[in-house]
Amino acid sequence: MPKSSRHWSTREEISVTDRAEAELDVQAVLKEYLRLEREITDKAKDLLQKRNLPYEQFGKVKRSLASEKSFRPRVTRGWSG
Repeated sequence: MPKSSRHWSTREEISVTDRAEAELDVQAVLKEYLRLEREITDKAKDLLQKRNLPYEQFGKVKRSLASEKSFRPRVTRGWSG
C-alpha cells in the first residue's frame, strides 16, 4: 500500500444525518484542496521563471511551497499540477 494512503485504511463508519449537507461539505473540502494546489503550482512555476531555474527543480520548489502551508500536494507530472 502506498505510504500516502496508509492513514485511510481504517474502517471506521461515519454517521451522516443529512446526506446532502455531507456531500456539500466534502465538495467544499475537495474544491479548497484543488484551489490551494493550483495556487501552489502557479507560485512554483512563477518562481522557476523568476529565478531562471530548470524545470527539474519544479517538484522541489512546489514541495517547499507546500510545506510552508502544511499542504500535501498530489504527485504530478508536468506544469498543469
